[in-house]
Amino acid sequence: ANSRLKQIEKEYTQKLAKSSQIIAELQTSISSLKEENSRQQLAAERRLQDVIQKFEDEKQQLIRDNDRAIK
Repeated sequence: ANSRLKQIEKEYTQKLAKSSQIIAELQTSISSLKEENSRQQLAAERRLQDVIQKFEDEKQQLIRDNDRAIK
């Protein structure tokens, strides 16, 4: 009975070590994905601001063109 108990303890220790390794790998993956998500979100926000600025510039140009056409 004692040797069986030691065998079970050894198996659980191995399973715990493997589980700990998997958890560490998953935490690393999560961290990397969060960083990548932040970079992509920042890039998307920059692109959005660029597009907004472009359309605002075009709008102002159309207003100026219209004002000149009226005069």
